[in-house]
Amino acid sequence: MAFQKELPEWKAAGIQPPESKRVKGWEIEDRPPADWLNWQTNRTFEALKELQEKAAEKTDITTVLEEAKSYANQAEQRAKDASAEELDTHVSDTQKHVSDTERPKWNSAAVAVAETHSKDLALSPGVQVVEVDNDTPFNFGEVKGRTLINLSTGLRNLERWKVNTTGAALELVTDVTDQGSASLKATVKASTPGEYTASWNLRDRINFGTIGEDGASFLLVARVRNGTATRASVEILSGIFIGDLPVTDSKFTTVRKAFSRSKNGPNTFDMHIRVTGQNGDTAYVDGIRVYRIADTIDNALIDSINNMDRDEVDRLYPYVDSMTNVRNPYAIVTGGNLLPPFTEWETEPNAMAKAVSPYEAVAEITSDGTKAPLRTIIPVLPDTTYTISSEGNAIPGNGLQIIERKDGKDGDPAGEIEDGYWRSVPGGVAVGTVTFTTTAQTHYLSIRLRFDKAGIYTIKKPLVVPGDKPIPFTPQQRSMIAFETELAANPVDGTNPDLLFVGEDGLQYVLEKWRTLVLDGRYTYEKTTVTNTGFKSVLISNLASGSASPGDDDDYGKLFATKFDGKQLTVSDIPIANWLAADLVRINHVNVYFSIANTDSGWGPDYTPDADEIKAYFLGWKMYDNINPSNPHTGVGKAWVKLTCRGADGTWATQTSDARTTVPTVPAGTDTNGRLYTPYRLQYLKAKPTVEPVQNYELGATLSAGSNMVEVGSGIVLREKANPSYYSENDSWFINNGVVTWESTRFQHKANKIINIYEGATKDSRWTVENISLAYGNERAYLSNSYYDPTAVYHVTYTMLEPTLAAPISGSIATNLRGTVSDLVQYSGDMERRLSVVEMQKADAVEDTGWIKVPPLNGWIHYAAKPLRFRVKGNLLYIEGILQGGTTATTTQLFNLPITLKTAYGCWLNCITWTGANTVQPLQCSITTSGIMRINAGTADTYISFDGVGLLIEGLEVKKS
Repeated sequence: MAFQKELPEWKAAGIQPPESKRVKGWEIEDRPPADWLNWQTNRTFEALKELQEKAAEKTDITTVLEEAKSYANQAEQRAKDASAEELDTHVSDTQKHVSDTERPKWNSAAVAVAETHSKDLALSPGVQVVEVDNDTPFNFGEVKGRTLINLSTGLRNLERWKVNTTGAALELVTDVTDQGSASLKATVKASTPGEYTASWNLRDRINFGTIGEDGASFLLVARVRNGTATRASVEILSGIFIGDLPVTDSKFTTVRKAFSRSKNGPNTFDMHIRVTGQNGDTAYVDGIRVYRIADTIDNALIDSINNMDRDEVDRLYPYVDSMTNVRNPYAIVTGGNLLPPFTEWETEPNAMAKAVSPYEAVAEITSDGTKAPLRTIIPVLPDTTYTISSEGNAIPGNGLQIIERKDGKDGDPAGEIEDGYWRSVPGGVAVGTVTFTTTAQTHYLSIRLRFDKAGIYTIKKPLVVPGDKPIPFTPQQRSMIAFETELAANPVDGTNPDLLFVGEDGLQYVLEKWRTLVLDGRYTYEKTTVTNTGFKSVLISNLASGSASPGDDDDYGKLFATKFDGKQLTVSDIPIANWLAADLVRINHVNVYFSIANTDSGWGPDYTPDADEIKAYFLGWKMYDNINPSNPHTGVGKAWVKLTCRGADGTWATQTSDARTTVPTVPAGTDTNGRLYTPYRLQYLKAKPTVEPVQNYELGATLSAGSNMVEVGSGIVLREKANPSYYSENDSWFINNGVVTWESTRFQHKANKIINIYEGATKDSRWTVENISLAYGNERAYLSNSYYDPTAVYHVTYTMLEPTLAAPISGSIATNLRGTVSDLVQYSGDMERRLSVVEMQKADAVEDTGWIKVPPLNGWIHYAAKPLRFRVKGNLLYIEGILQGGTTATTTQLFNLPITLKTAYGCWLNCITWTGANTVQPLQCSITTSGIMRINAGTADTYISFDGVGLLIEGLEVKKS
C-alpha cells in the first residue's frame, strides 16, 4: 500500500549542533537554541520525505526476489556442468587470482581506499608533540568556554597595596620574572637571621565573596623562587594561615593549596610572603592567584588538587587578571622542521650574515670576537629529546648556537637556563648532528648563527626535530586555525560553557550562553532615586534584556562582575533601597544596578551626578573640587583625575596631563606613572542561548607525516591593519613602537608575539621583528625603506600580551588514505562556501536588486502571509514583511543582509512588535556596517513588522552572491 500519513512539513533548515552534543543528547536544564531544534525537525521531515519517495511497493520487491532466485538456480546448474579441468585452469590463473604472499599487501591497500578511518584528537593548551603517519588536515570540532576570576587581583595593583612588613620589604621588579613582565621581590630587613613576613592588601582586606550555608572551596596558586634566602612561602591569612610547603629551590616552583571556608568563618583575607634568611636575603613570587572552585565545601575536590602534581595545577588554573574568559583561541602546527627559513630570522643591525636562499646563509666575519648576526626562537617542551643538524663549514664555537630559555624574550639574559647540555658545549654551537634533552625549565630554544673567529661560513639546511632519530632535511610546514571570539562559562564550576563549533555549512558559530560586556562609554548611565550613605547606586537601562535572572534572589551563580581595580563585585539581589555597602551588583528586570563608593567616584555625600558624570566614572575618571584631587566634589569647582592615580594610602596624586576640568568623554587610558585603566566587566547567563556567527577566523591546520609541534593558546589577533611610520635615522618603517609620540604605530593591544605581517594578502617576510623594551608590549617590527610600498596596505597577526585563558581544541584526523581524501573533499567544499562569502563582501553596488527574500536567524521565521524581503535601489534600502516566533532578547541577531555600509557606524530604525491586537509597541533595531540586523533596544514580542522601512545610506553596497 502507498503511504497514508501526511508528511510533517518543516522547511526551516536551522544549524546542525556540534558532534559532542549529538552524541551526548539533551540534558536536564538544557535550553536548546531554536536553530538546533529547527535542524532536527527539518532533518526528520526530509528523511521521511526521502523514505516515501524512494520506498518500493511490496509487489515490486516480490518480483525482484523471484528474478534473483531464478538467476541463482541457473548459475548453480552451469557450475555443475563445468569440467574439473576447466575449474583447475580457472583457479591457477594469476591474472584473475592473487597469491597468498601478495594477499596481505593488497588487502591493506584495499582497506586504505575502501573505508574512511579517523580518530579523535584533543589538543591541550600549551605545546605538545603530535605524531601522524601521513600528511592529513586537522578537522576542527569544538572549543568550550571557560571563565576564571582572580580574587587577589594579581600584581597589576601593587602601587595601591598597603604593605605591612615584619622584618621584610616588598617591591615590584622586572629583572626576575616567571609568568609576566614583573614579579614581587621580598627582602629581609633585620639584624638577626630568622623568618620574616611581608603582607599586603588592597586598602581593605580582600573578600572571598558571598558564602552560603554550604560553605565554599578556594584555591591559592603562586610561583615562588628563592634568591639568596633559605626558603620562602606564600600564604593567606584568614583567621589561620593557609599555604603550601615552603620553597627552597633557586628556580621558580609552583605552590598550591586548596581549602574551604564556612559561612560563619572569616570572609576576608590578606596575602603573606614568608622569607627565612638574614639581612639582605631575597625571594621572588610571581603569578599569584586565588580562585573560587566550588560553591560548597567539596572535600573530594580539595583533596584531589592538594595531591595533584603542582605543575599540573599551574596548567589547569593559570594566572589571569581579574575576570578573564577564553578569548581568540588558536592552534599553530609546525611540522617537518621546527626551524623557519633563514629569510624569517631576525637580523642584527649591520649584520655580517645574510640569507642567500630560504635555508642557506653566508656569514663573512671580518674579525675575531663573538658575533650573532642572525637569530630565531622556537617553542619546545621541557625534559624532551630533540635532534639538531645542519650542513656547511661550521666548527666548534662557530655555527648554530643553541640557548635554552624559560621564556620567549630572546636577548634577555634573565630568561636563559643556567644548566643543561649546551652550557658544556663550546659556544653552545651544534656541529653536524646532535641529539640532546631539554631541561625541566626549558620552554624555548634561542637559535643563532654565532661566530667568534674571522672567516667565511656557509650554513645550510638547518633542522630541528623532536626525538633522537635524524631525518633527511625537510623545510618547515606551518599552518594554523584561529578564531576571534570570546567564550565564557560559570567561573566557579565551569557549567554552561559557550561552545565554538562548525555548522553543517562549514562556517563557524558560537552557541552563546553568556553575555559578556565591557562597561565603557557606549552605554547610558543613570543615578537611581535611592539615597545611600557612603556610596551611590546607579543603573544601566536595558542592559540585561534576555537575562536568566530578572527577578529578586535569582542572580547568584548567573551574574558576575569586576570593577576597575580587578576586585570582584558582590552580588546582592535584593531591592537597592536595602543595600548597605559599595561594590554591589544586581539585575532587576532588564536593568543592571551598581553601588559605587563615594571615595572611588569623588562624588560628595549630598552631590547627585548627572548621566555624563557617571559615564566619566566608568571611563576611568574620579571627580574632585579642582583644588586637591583627594577632595570630593560637593557642588563647587569641578575637575577630574584618572582613577589609577590613587596611592596605597587612598589619596590621589596627579600631574597636569592626568587631570581635566571638563567632563571627560574618552577612556582614561594610561596615566603618567604607566598604569592602565581597565574598565568594569560584566557577565550574565542568558535565559535562552543564541547561535552567533564568528566573523573573523582562519582555517587550514595540517599535520605533516612524522612529528608535529602544536602550540595551543589564546589571545590571537588576526590581520589587524597596521600603520607604519618612517624613522629617518635608520631609513626604516616601524610598527607597534612603544616610544612616546609613536602612538599611531601601536596595535590595538600590546603585542606578546608578532606571528605574521602581510602586504595586502601576501605574507611579507622582509620585516624584522625584534623583542625590545621600546615595543608596545614585547615586540615591534621594522622594514627597510627600500622594501616599503607606500601604496600597499599592511596587516599583522599577533598575540596579545594581556593574560587570556586557553582551552582545549578538539577535532579529528584521518588515519588512512581514504579518510584524508574525504577530508580534503569536505574542506574544499567548505572553502568554496567561505569564498562565496568573501566574494559577496567585495562586490560592487547594483542599481536595483528587486525584492529579495531574507533568511531569518535564531528561531525567527517568515509570517506566511507576508514574508520578510529587502530591496536596494541606488543608496536606498527598503525592507518589508513580518517575522514571528524567535528569540526576543536585546542584541539578538534577526537576519543578515548582503550589504556593506561605508559609514563609521551602522544605522538604527524603529519597527513595531506585538503579540495581540492590544500589545503593539515600538522596537528599536540596528544594522551593522556588515549588514547584521539586531534588536538594539527593548524586548520583542511574538511578531516584528518591518513594513515601511526606507533608509537613505551614502556608500551603500550590495554584496554579490
